[in-house]
Amino acid sequence: MPQSLAFEADALSPKRMLSFPSDFSLKVEDVELLNPKEAVMNPPPVTPTPTIVQKIVEKPNSIRTYKKIVGYTSIHLNIPLTDLLVWCKQVITELMGTYIFVFVGGASALAHRDIPLPIEATAMVWGLSFMVLKYTLAHISGAFMNPASSIAFAVVKKLPWKNVPIFIVAQISGSILASLNLRVLFHNQPDIKPAVTQVISPYTPLQAVAWEYTITFILTITSSGVATDNRAHKMLFGVAIGATVVFNVIIAGEISGAAMNPARSIGPAVVAGEYKDLWVYIIGPLLGATTATLVYGTLRLPEPADQQPKESTKVIFNNLYTEPNPSYQQASQYPSYQQASHIEKFRKVLNV
Repeated sequence: MPQSLAFEADALSPKRMLSFPSDFSLKVEDVELLNPKEAVMNPPPVTPTPTIVQKIVEKPNSIRTYKKIVGYTSIHLNIPLTDLLVWCKQVITELMGTYIFVFVGGASALAHRDIPLPIEATAMVWGLSFMVLKYTLAHISGAFMNPASSIAFAVVKKLPWKNVPIFIVAQISGSILASLNLRVLFHNQPDIKPAVTQVISPYTPLQAVAWEYTITFILTITSSGVATDNRAHKMLFGVAIGATVVFNVIIAGEISGAAMNPARSIGPAVVAGEYKDLWVYIIGPLLGATTATLVYGTLRLPEPADQQPKESTKVIFNNLYTEPNPSYQQASQYPSYQQASHIEKFRKVLNV
């Protein structure tokens, strides 16, 4: 094995080389012949001009793989889709989404403190804001904006458990920041208690837990159906979830406050210093959301074999694309290589 490996492709800019340091070595399993049927140990007598075919293989919830085919060898670099940068963006998205959600709903209550809005108007504010945020942010982090939903979807493996703690911290932090902002903006009011979820008399905390459990179950099973099942109509998933929030608030808003979300209750409670019955809005939604995901997981029908998610490929940088030598086939499986320094060299040269 040579001490260094370098190639220059005509498709790249002139004299632009990709080389490895002298201590770099490729193991036998890191190099595969493109025609595995021919057990050729040495390269062909006439080596074809090096060409680069760069593809991205996208698998749902999996890995984005950059493939570089150089002559008769193939070097693969598997880069996790949820790398540190993507993970940070998802955390910020959860914080921002929860901030906007709590701010909009809380502001509607404080702005009409003297003459409260009808329950139908309050329901529209919460439901429409949730729908808008789902369409805006769901493709980044899922737009959970709800610790109960985060835990529930992690239970059924629709969200990695490693994301749950930081998502919950981000969601509660966003709620507290929104409540602090409301306290500053409505400084002429003595407090922000109208934004705090409270059990409405004559109902008891246990009754409120039952209501929160029920409406959170309805919301989460709707989300499970329209957002996690590949056979559902994705175009209207936000409308379905937002509409569920609307009728849940109309039903239970004047009984338990219809929080359905621990973060929505914790933030205003912390800023207002009002912790009475806060446990209701933690236990009820958590149990309701978890039950809903488990129930839908049981009801979910197995997908037909011909409708299983398939590996989709697309070629990027078409101006760099040239056909590989037709005398060789691309191997179906490639090993991964995880040395970060060499990954960065590939990225810089290919402008990935």
